[in-house]
Amino acid sequence: MSPAEMPATLDTSAWSTARLVVVDVDAHVTLADQRVSPEAVQMMELVSATGHTVVLSTDRPLFELLRLAGRFGVREGYAVCSHGALTVRLDAGMPGGYELLDAVTFDLDALILQLEDLQLLADTVIAAEDPGAGWRVSHRSETRLLHGAQEQVSPARLRGEATSLARLQAPDLAGYADVLAAATALRVIPTGPDSCDVTGPAALSQTALDSVHARLGLSSHASIVVHDILHHSVAAVVPPEALRPGLSPLAAQLTAAVAAVAGQRAEKARGAGGPVPAAPEPATVVRVWHGDGVDLAGAEIGTHHRHGWTRHSPIPAGRGATMRDIEHAALDAGLRYPRGIEGRRRPWWRTAPTLVDDHGRPAGFELPLTRT
Repeated sequence: MSPAEMPATLDTSAWSTARLVVVDVDAHVTLADQRVSPEAVQMMELVSATGHTVVLSTDRPLFELLRLAGRFGVREGYAVCSHGALTVRLDAGMPGGYELLDAVTFDLDALILQLEDLQLLADTVIAAEDPGAGWRVSHRSETRLLHGAQEQVSPARLRGEATSLARLQAPDLAGYADVLAAATALRVIPTGPDSCDVTGPAALSQTALDSVHARLGLSSHASIVVHDILHHSVAAVVPPEALRPGLSPLAAQLTAAVAAVAGQRAEKARGAGGPVPAAPEPATVVRVWHGDGVDLAGAEIGTHHRHGWTRHSPIPAGRGATMRDIEHAALDAGLRYPRGIEGRRRPWWRTAPTLVDDHGRPAGFELPLTRT
C-alpha cells in the first residue's frame, strides 16, 4: 500500500489494542479460482505479527477450510466453518491439523421425510459432513461441491447419525429451499440452482464468533470483519511504519510487533494518566527455535511484563528463515540488538531454555530488540 492509499489519520489504539480480525474466506476465494494472492497472505501475517487474532470464517465444510487455511499461510488460531456449525482451533501439531471446539449438529430424519413427501428423494444426492473423515453420502458424486472422501451409506445410517452440514443436489432443488426450511425448521441455504446446504437452526457464524470472543476474553466491539484483506481498514490496525515500501515480509513483521508492544505500553500509561512506566530494557525479544535442519521452525515476539515474559505474537515469516535472516531483517527494520564485546561483535543471541512453544518444543535462542 502506497502512502497515498493509507488513511489520512491513524488511531494508535487501533493497532496497539488486541483485536479479533475475522477474515471472510469466501470473499477472497471462489470455486473457479482457488488461488490466494501473495499480497493477501503477507497482510494477514502482518496483522498476526501486530498481535491481533486472525480468525478465518467460511461457509464451506471443514475439509475445505483446512485446505484454504494452508493457502492463506494460517497454521494456528481459531476458525469457523460449515455456515457457523463448526468452531475449530487450527494447530499444525494436532492430528489432522486442528482441534474441534464446538459443533452444532442435527438429524437428517425430518429432511429426508420431507424430500420423500415432495417426491424428490430418489433424485437427490444427500451428503452429510463427517468432520475429520469426509462425507457420508446416499450416492457417490463427482461434483466439485464434495471435496474429500465419500462413504456411501444406507438410508438408515443417514437418518440415524447427526451431522454438522448436509449438502443436497437435485435438479432445480433451490426452488424448494423455503418449503424444506419451513417443514423441518432447519436452515436451508441455496448454493446454486441445483444445490442447497442445510444446517441446524442454531448454526450461525456470528454465534460461533461470539464464542471465540468469549474464549479470548475480548469484547465483541474489539473486532472487525474483513471482506478484503488489502482494504485500508485492515492497514489501520497495523503500525504505519510496518507498511513502509521496501521492507521484506520478515522486516515488516518485526517492525509491526515491536511497534505494537511500544504502543501498548504507551496506551496503558495514558490510561493511567502518567508517563510511560519504566520497564526492564530491553522489554522485547524475538525468540526462535529449530526443527530438524538449519532453518528455523518458528519465531515469535516475547514481551516483559510485571510478572515475567509472555508471548506477544508469532512472526510467520520467521518459519524457514535463519538466525542471520532475523538479524538482517531487524537492521532493515531499524531495530537494535546487543552485540558481543570482543572480536567481530556478533549479535548477542542468548539461550531461552525455559520457553516452550505451542507444540511443547523449547525455544533455542532469543535476541533482545529495541527501537532506534
